[in-house]
Amino acid sequence: MSSYLDSIDKKMLNILSEDGRITMRELSVLLNISPPAVKKRYERLVKEGIIEGTSTRVNLKKIGFNLLFMSMVRVSDANHSVEIAEELMKLNEVLTVDIITGEYDIIFRGAVRDQDHLFELISEVQSIPHVERLFTVMIMKSMGEKVFHLS
Repeated sequence: MSSYLDSIDKKMLNILSEDGRITMRELSVLLNISPPAVKKRYERLVKEGIIEGTSTRVNLKKIGFNLLFMSMVRVSDANHSVEIAEELMKLNEVLTVDIITGEYDIIFRGAVRDQDHLFELISEVQSIPHVERLFTVMIMKSMGEKVFHLS
């Protein structure tokens, strides 16, 4: 992948990772290239699938989701891991889902209002067919998400 990303592409991706709302004009100043050149590079990176959309980071605590948690799922038959992961992704409280190796088959992260809400959600997850066991932890303090930088 990095073989066809030049230093300007990498710098552009790093800047966009930090601030996805930056304008093409601001990018052009930071990259020291013309706005049309920035736009052309941006469109190429989108077309090639290197940039996948844009998003807004929501402060979950500000909207009442005060408790973060992670839960690992053991599946009774690993052939059902993908369908269970897809069911988990449908739940509003679930933020990320990954199929993993080891003693458990799936790990997911989510946000709920409080412990009662967590209990309701975990009960719902346990009722999904082929979910054998859950191991859930509450996150005491999140240190945030690190932005990936290309070198």
